Amino acid sequence: MTISPFPTLIPNSISLNHGTPRVNEYESFGIGPIRFKRNNVVNNQSFTFNYRGLDQTSVELLRNHYEDNSGIAAQFTVPTSLFGGLTIVFDSSLFRYTDTFTEEHTGQQLYTVSVEIQAVEGIELFFTLNGGPATLPAETEVSRIVFVGTAPFILNGNGSDASQATLALNAD
Repeated sequence: MTISPFPTLIPNSISLNHGTPRVNEYESFGIGPIRFKRNNVVNNQSFTFNYRGLDQTSVELLRNHYEDNSGIAAQFTVPTSLFGGLTIVFDSSLFRYTDTFTEEHTGQQLYTVSVEIQAVEGIELFFTLNGGPATLPAETEVSRIVFVGTAPFILNGNGSDASQATLALNAD
């Protein structure tokens, strides 16, 4: 099945749920919750595109796209222009219909349509620490790091030269 882009029809309004990161919580012996982030992706981002005053041709584009994507089964892309300049998804993000969209015939061959979609995989949560013009020193292997206490943990460099501090955390 070919991934087809959602029709380029700019909605009159957008409702969105920013989703949730994949975090597990563990609580034991009254020390408070400890949270583990499982990956860098926000899941369950959902969007509702609300259209008012669509003509017959525009409604047919939506109907055909829904049918071509087997209703709620298939994935598709959405042009970022539909988000009105919001940088809340990637160009390559994939979506699915969460339900069959609703249409209301308002007379004079005009329609009000509400389309609900969900990001299959949403934005990635990456934070970049910029060290400025500093150059990276040679890497040193560390065999163990001991964390004591409850989250969140704070990395303390104990007054070391900030230009030589490097921290790379990778859960993969």
